[in-house]
Amino acid sequence: MIHPNTFTFLNELKEHNVKEWFDENRGRYQEARKNVIDVVDDIIDGIIDFDDSLRGIDPKKCLFRINRDVRFSANKDPYKTNFGASIAKGGKKSGYAGYYVNIDPSGCFAGGGFYMPPSPVLKKIREYIDLNGERLEEIIQEEKFVKTFRDIDRGPELKTAPKGFPKDHPHIHLLRKKSFTAINSFSSKDFQKKNMVDEVVETFEALAPFVHFLNDAMDNS
Repeated sequence: MIHPNTFTFLNELKEHNVKEWFDENRGRYQEARKNVIDVVDDIIDGIIDFDDSLRGIDPKKCLFRINRDVRFSANKDPYKTNFGASIAKGGKKSGYAGYYVNIDPSGCFAGGGFYMPPSPVLKKIREYIDLNGERLEEIIQEEKFVKTFRDIDRGPELKTAPKGFPKDHPHIHLLRKKSFTAINSFSSKDFQKKNMVDEVVETFEALAPFVHFLNDAMDNS
C-alpha cells in the first residue's frame, strides 16, 4: 500500500514547490520514493501471472522523474506533485503499450494503453484495427473490461476517417481515435488500503488483453 506519509509529502510539496524546500525535505522524498518503488515491485509480481513479458522489469526504471521539464511550460514549478510509474515490456521507453499507476493525493488511478502515440505508432494501430477490429471490439466489450473501465477513454479524435480508410468502415469509431487508453480511478484512501496492490493488479488483469492487442499491432504491422 501507499503509506500515508507519502501522500503527506506530496501534499506539502504542492504548497512548497520550490528547490529550497525540496532540498530540506529530500530525505522524506527518498522515503516516499522507496515506498512507491516497493509497491510497483509488488504490482509487477502480480502482473507477470498473466503477462510474462514483464518478468525481470526493474521497478526503479518504471518511475518517472519528479523533476518537471519547464522549458516550454508557463508553469515553472520545478517538481511534479505526483508519482507516476509506467510498466511496459522492455521498459517505459520501449515504445510498447503498458500499464500505468498514478499516485496523487487529489486522485489516483490505474490504467494503461497508448496515450497520444506518435504518428508512426498510430498508423500501425489503425492498420491493425483495419484487419483485426472485431477482436478489439470483443476485448473492450468483455464483461470484466466493461465492469472495470466501462469503455476505452474518450479523447481527441478525427472528425472523419483517417487517410486511406473508408468513412463507412465497420470500426470507424475506433480508427478515428488518436489515443488508446483505459483508466480505473481510485481515491488516495483506496491506495492506502492493505489490499491496494491486489486491486491494482486486478485492474491490470482486466486491461491485459487490450494492452496485448496494442502490442500485437507494434509487432505485426
